[in-house]
Amino acid sequence: MNTLFAASFISERLLKTISWTLVHSLWQGLAMALLAALILLATPGRKALIRYNLLSALTLTFVAVAITTAIIEWEFFEYVELIPKIKYLGALEIPLGILDSTQIAQAQSWFKTNVDRLSSLFEQNQLILVSFWILILGLKSIKMGLDIWCAYRIRWYKTYQASLLWRNRLETLAAQSKVNRQVKLLESALVTGPATLGFLKPLILVPIGLMNNLPAEQVEAILLHELAHIRRSDYLVNFIQCLLENVFFFNPGLLWVSKLIRQERENCCDDLAVAAMKDKTLYINALVAFQEYKLHGAKYALAFAGQKAPLLDRVKRIINHHNYKTLSIMEKISLLATVLLISAVTFLSLHYTQAQTTRENRIGSFSNINVSGSGTASNPQIMFLQDVNGKTYSIKRVDKKIQEMYVNGEKLSEDKYAEYEPVLKEIDEQIERDRAQAELDRQQAERDREQALRDREQAERDREQAMRDQEQAKRDRAKAELDRQQADRDREQSIRDRAQAEKDRLQANLDREQAIRDEARAQRDREQAVKDRAQADRDRLQAEKDRQQAELDRQQAVKDRIQAEKDRKQAEEDRKMVLSMVQDMITDKLVKDKDAINMFRLTNDEFWLNGVKQSAELHAKYKAKYIKEANYQINYGKGGGNGLWFSKGSIKE
Repeated sequence: MNTLFAASFISERLLKTISWTLVHSLWQGLAMALLAALILLATPGRKALIRYNLLSALTLTFVAVAITTAIIEWEFFEYVELIPKIKYLGALEIPLGILDSTQIAQAQSWFKTNVDRLSSLFEQNQLILVSFWILILGLKSIKMGLDIWCAYRIRWYKTYQASLLWRNRLETLAAQSKVNRQVKLLESALVTGPATLGFLKPLILVPIGLMNNLPAEQVEAILLHELAHIRRSDYLVNFIQCLLENVFFFNPGLLWVSKLIRQERENCCDDLAVAAMKDKTLYINALVAFQEYKLHGAKYALAFAGQKAPLLDRVKRIINHHNYKTLSIMEKISLLATVLLISAVTFLSLHYTQAQTTRENRIGSFSNINVSGSGTASNPQIMFLQDVNGKTYSIKRVDKKIQEMYVNGEKLSEDKYAEYEPVLKEIDEQIERDRAQAELDRQQAERDREQALRDREQAERDREQAMRDQEQAKRDRAKAELDRQQADRDREQSIRDRAQAEKDRLQANLDREQAIRDEARAQRDREQAVKDRAQADRDRLQAEKDRQQAELDRQQAVKDRIQAEKDRKQAEEDRKMVLSMVQDMITDKLVKDKDAINMFRLTNDEFWLNGVKQSAELHAKYKAKYIKEANYQINYGKGGGNGLWFSKGSIKE
């Protein structure tokens, strides 16, 4: 049933190629992980760029090996088995003296049984496994497509141009970082951390308010880090990584190495940013400050600062100048288990292959084997054997026990029968396997005949469908011609629409210029309203007449008039308070008259008059009368040209 469904869904050759390529990619991924671990252990203190290049080359090698495996499986799919029987391995001498022969035999038996069982189970469920892989790959591809669409969307949705100062600064930093492409800088309401998008037209997005909430040096550190990604074309490399992770989503070795590559990529960008800043302390402060900003205001993890543990590792690496990252305890345990598993499988495979080859050599030493009879007492089994040297063996057996045996016509004694029992047992097993294989071949031939009949019926249906498709194609061509004509009309309409849009744009420019003139007029109206409330009333009447032209300006004028009224009242109250204070000073004989006052200053803590600090009693008296709230002060004095100045209010801490 599995084979029949596969024939209509996917060819058996392609099915086997995909399934066995995926299976082989598992041990290839484990081998790649072992090599990656050796790279980490062999390059302590090395630059991140060296590790990044080695790990990337290792990943490319894995891809090349996987493609080569697929080609081999496609070309030789009929001969590929789970464990190939390589004949020359039979000549290897495996040192087994350190193990008990019984234990080795048990291990061989367990290994052969389980390998056969797994191989059979895998062969029976190839279509299910490949279908499941295609399903997951499709879902991941859809998710990746949605992510790409979202990344494209945030390039223009709810984005705002950064200030001219930072745009100019980004150009300077790009030239300093040797980035030859033009890079745009936008503020986005959708991102919670710096993001680099695009390969041909790179773009840096930062959260709104980030450049205002962090010091300029720390913002420059962030921009240098993102420019390093653009310089190294990391956006394209990361896209390829995502494709590989989607295809080999089940491969822990590839996923682990891909994670290492991402970590080393961030380290490489840190090195480039620190080299451009020439001050690693400022860059570390930027990392820490951005982590604090993320914890305070961000909802999701930010790419620049990273999580707590990676951030600490990055800071340590920058301080020490070198990369001391090595394997964690769990990674060491996993890799050790992998080495032991591969070693055990390799050992048992070699020993099993050696035993299999020895057995085949023994059976293969006979050039002629003839067997007749059922092996019962009434119908004993007669075996005639002839080896490659021409030596003949004639054996009579009942219930698989030798009754008589002749070698070159000479009868052997019963005490020598035991020497030939193992060979005869292997011949019996081979005969049983040949019979079972013959039965399987017969059943497969029957299924092939049935499938051929179904294929002929399907071919007839396909031919009829092809004729229907041809008729439909004619109708589609006619419809396409109508669509083309409609498209021509749509293009003409589009040209007219563009001309109208150009007219609308010119009109919009005129409207904007008129709005600028209206704004200038409104500004003059606000200034006149401050100088003269009566004139403000006349301006209000005039603004009412021009309401349709400058509605927004009228609202501002009303607000300014109200504020002017408040200022006038406040000025009147301040004038009365100053006169009251001057009168109190004259009454207290601190000054003769108002003209004798050059300056005075009253706060919660002290009272100064004409540069002389007054007594605590006077300070307490005036504070109780004129200080209205805590941290409040009153200042009065004469400026240049006999001008007066006066201020009051709360003191900002």
